[in-house]
Amino acid sequence: MKNFIYKIIILLFTYVVFMTVIFFFLPYDINSYYKSIEKKYDRMQYLTNNNFKKIIFVGGSNLAFGLNSEEIEKKTGFHVVNMSLHAGLGLDLMLNQVIEYIHEGDIVVISPEYNLFLDDDYYGDGKILSEYFIAEKKEIKLMNSRNYIHTIKNINNAIIASIKYTIKKIIQLFYKDFTLDKYNIYRASNFNKYGDMTPHIGKKTPDYFSGGASFFEGEINLESINKIKKFQNVAKKQGTITLITWPCILDKTYKINKEKFDEIVSLVSKYCLNIISDKNTYIYSYELFYDTTYHLNKDGIEVRTKSIIKDINNYINKNN
Repeated sequence: MKNFIYKIIILLFTYVVFMTVIFFFLPYDINSYYKSIEKKYDRMQYLTNNNFKKIIFVGGSNLAFGLNSEEIEKKTGFHVVNMSLHAGLGLDLMLNQVIEYIHEGDIVVISPEYNLFLDDDYYGDGKILSEYFIAEKKEIKLMNSRNYIHTIKNINNAIIASIKYTIKKIIQLFYKDFTLDKYNIYRASNFNKYGDMTPHIGKKTPDYFSGGASFFEGEINLESINKIKKFQNVAKKQGTITLITWPCILDKTYKINKEKFDEIVSLVSKYCLNIISDKNTYIYSYELFYDTTYHLNKDGIEVRTKSIIKDINNYINKNN
């Protein structure tokens, strides 16, 4: 029995050491979608260091693929940084990313995807988190315990991503033009200086997105709402206003999830401050989407940006 336990301990120790080496030392694609967070941080740090009044957008890819931040900057008079990346990072991590950079006079606009209020989605998607943290190891300090659990459970995904990148770089030593993602727009270099994804603008909807509805399962997790409330309280003490708007969503998706989504809207409206938008304003038809139920095309971005500007300016004008 002792020998068996000893072997198990040795096996576990070896596994942990192996995973640690893989996690911290395997190379990762410097132009991966997740590496774009570095440019976003750079802009946010610059605006903070120079005491510019700024609007920080926080959410998932509904914002990354859904804003014209340059236009928002022109029409509001605030400098803008779009910190949004992927709903799979979880709402807790998203808000932790910006809390150190806010100061008096700033505005934080939160637009979380509806699924971030359901079950464990608040803590993030393990596959996304594992790949994100292997690309951005310094972000580990922002993780909560559930982030750690989700990441560890899915670490194999990050390892596979690193191995694929390593193989690609080896092949490119002999074939310079070799690539696995020639038509992939999900690259760090495709974000503009404000943090918006732009190369899809003007492109036709990919064949794989037919505009079909997505069904969201799960029970409402009140921790998401509590996190927003806590963030609003901390931000208020620093002189920062936190506003909440709703994500853009495909009309068909909203229709089949209406009861659940309406309950989310009701609870957020009940417990959180500064809801500046009507959810119906951001429910759009298929013609305004690019490749998912949350990602807008050129026309969709234009419509959504006008609505966001109107909502923000209405709040500012009423509260001056």
